[in-house]
Amino acid sequence: MLTGQRRTEVAAMRWSELSLEAGTWELSGDRTKNEEPTLIPLSTLAVSVPQSYRRPMTRLFSLRGATALENWTLHDLRRTLATNLGRRQVLPHVIEHILNHKAASLTDIGEIYNLYTYVKE
Repeated sequence: MLTGQRRTEVAAMRWSELSLEAGTWELSGDRTKNEEPTLIPLSTLAVSVPQSYRRPMTRLFSLRGATALENWTLHDLRRTLATNLGRRQVLPHVIEHILNHKAASLTDIGEIYNLYTYVKE
C-alpha cells in the first residue's frame, strides 16, 4: 500500500533490494511483471516499516501464511494511487513509471536519448 507496487513483488521483497539510507527499492527485471528493472523511491513511512524489522532472512516479509495475500485486492489500491496522483497534477507518464507499467517505456529511440529515471517525480 505504501509503494503502489504489485502484491507479489512486495510479498517477495528482499533485504538486498533495499537501500534504506537512500530511500529506494531496486527490483531487477526477473522480479517484475513486465520484466523491466525499476527503482522505486520510498516515502519516509515506507522506509520506517523495514527499519522496524530485524534481518533474520533474505526476504523482508514471511511468506508463511501468505494465503491472506491471495484475497487482497491490491489493484484497488494501485488504482487509488494513480487517481490521486492524477488529481495532484502528476503527469500520466510519471504515474505509469510509478506503477512500473510497460506503457511507460519510451520507444527505442526515446530510450537512447532520454535517460532520466523520473525518481524525483
